[in-house]
Amino acid sequence: MAPEESREAAASEALTESDAPVAPIEAMSSDATAEAVAEAPVEVLATDEPMEASVSPHKVSRLARCALRAAQM
Repeated sequence: MAPEESREAAASEALTESDAPVAPIEAMSSDATAEAVAEAPVEVLATDEPMEASVSPHKVSRLARCALRAAQM
């Protein structure tokens, strides 16, 4: 398993059932991912608040990281 995959697996295991996404991001088509980002409230995608240092980037879902990256551009 590649290092990135093992980090993703560890992050997935760390999620509680209430935090778990409806479907794993890998199971979503790129159209569904783009649609989910497009439907997210603007406040979620573009915030002036920095991400807290206590949040490990390995525990943030791939979709959330994409949204954070888009907000920082």
